[in-house]
Amino acid sequence: MRGVRRAARRAQRSDAEVRSSATGHPRRGGSLGALRGLRSWLAGPAHQARRHGQRGSRGRAPVRDALPPVPADPHRPAGARLRYLEAVRRLKAEGRHFPRTIHMTFVPDEEVGGHKGMELFVQRPEFRALKAGFALDEGLANPTDAFTVFYSERSPWWVRITSTGNPGHGSRFIEDTAAEKLHKVVSSILTFREKERQRLQSNPHLKAGAVTSVNLTKLEGGVAYNVVPATMSASFDFRVAPDVELKAFEEQLQGWCQAAGDGVTFDFAQKWTESRVTSTDDSDPWWAAFSGACKDMNLTLEPEIFPAATDSRYLRAVGVPALGFSPMNLTPVLLHDHDERLHEAVFLRGVDIYTRLLPALASVPALPSDG
Repeated sequence: MRGVRRAARRAQRSDAEVRSSATGHPRRGGSLGALRGLRSWLAGPAHQARRHGQRGSRGRAPVRDALPPVPADPHRPAGARLRYLEAVRRLKAEGRHFPRTIHMTFVPDEEVGGHKGMELFVQRPEFRALKAGFALDEGLANPTDAFTVFYSERSPWWVRITSTGNPGHGSRFIEDTAAEKLHKVVSSILTFREKERQRLQSNPHLKAGAVTSVNLTKLEGGVAYNVVPATMSASFDFRVAPDVELKAFEEQLQGWCQAAGDGVTFDFAQKWTESRVTSTDDSDPWWAAFSGACKDMNLTLEPEIFPAATDSRYLRAVGVPALGFSPMNLTPVLLHDHDERLHEAVFLRGVDIYTRLLPALASVPALPSDG
């Protein structure tokens, strides 16, 4: 711990480093290089800092925020939760009242899948008692003047491929090994990955959420340099696009395993199959209220499919339409990155936007779909 504290003090003392990280974006080491990574931050652990209009913070506990109910994201520096809270505080101070109730929920575990958070909460009687009609969840920054709004998201599939084969001594040419067969499956999946990447890059109208991504994230197997293992495994993070037929995609996974040979199987650490799309049609009352309020504020919206996963999927799965929206334009996407930060002018404008957006949504009249 003394070493971490010394590294934090060095990071804070280095004005040159602070200036470069506030105006540029140096990357030093990977996300696991904690000591080196400290020097790439505007603020040290559990501190907040302001420099050149940039506000940054680290060490804050992940929390989700909500409007009828609205989960927001924990990672935005000076948090989206603060902007929601300030917007609601302003509305209460003005004595405003609306036909609908604005609920704010603080839900744990979104970063690890939400299985002990929103996934359980939406099944609880306390959630049903809210009679939620619509939800706002987290979005992403947009480096342009526009604001991104997400109406759906890709399905996370975390897949482990396990290959079994003949073991033996490392000096021999052993036939039918676990590694050989695993290599075939890995090659098939990475070939698919390259096709999806090329499809995205070749079509300027496509965004990341419209294609299926996959990354190899873990390789496991072996006990010694001179022992050929009987079992090896590879883990993949698939993010499946909403328009993919999931049963056919699972059959494709099965086909890759079968083509590699006997003894190759797969299982899921996470498998989301309830992909839903929130309407962005002008005839939809929720979209009309949301987009209309944004139009009144002269905000340019860019509707997209969220490339990762949020708690919105659990809300949509139980019939609650949800949009992912974080009012952070003119801001680089620094999600989970070094020196994740937000300019104070963007932060304050976001409060103003929520202060006008929440009343519009909370004033949507009763609908037949209301619980």
